[in-house]
Amino acid sequence: MKKLLLLLLIGFVPVFGGCLGEVDENEDNQNLDNEQSNSDLDNEQNEQALSEERDSARLSHLGQTSMALSIYYSGRGRGSYPESDGMVELSEIQDYLVPRYMDSLPSDPLDGKNYYYISLNNRGTENGGYALIAELENTGDNGYINANNIDEVHNMIKGIDSDSSKFREILEDSGNYYLSYR
Repeated sequence: MKKLLLLLLIGFVPVFGGCLGEVDENEDNQNLDNEQSNSDLDNEQNEQALSEERDSARLSHLGQTSMALSIYYSGRGRGSYPESDGMVELSEIQDYLVPRYMDSLPSDPLDGKNYYYISLNNRGTENGGYALIAELENTGDNGYINANNIDEVHNMIKGIDSDSSKFREILEDSGNYYLSYR
């Protein structure tokens, strides 16, 4: 009798276990799907927060460089900003600013991206103005330009006085390039 009972229990366990396994597997799949959705949402939110932090750092970098340029303008520049041959990477004007006005030039938080500088005329004064440009990851208004690439930004602003209404019109757009200018 003991042998028969034992066989019945052994035969019954896999069938019963199989039913439980299916229920658990469905719940596990649903839990995994929920965890994956939450994980995807968390990743998107984290990436958005990181891109906003990088954009904030970019704006801060342009502000620091702008301050150094203002001090240069008032001192060694004698009423003008560093001359540039068109739009150049910020590193091209390093000798004007480092180490006298800045310890070092800032670099973009992402490898492969650069900040740009262009000297502009202002009220008829050659090199009396400038624009610092950063490509942002997020779009914004007021001071932003919508462009496909940095060359397009250059073509929009080259030869325009930084105090002109045309220059201000360009900056009324919203976009992914930010200009700090004087």
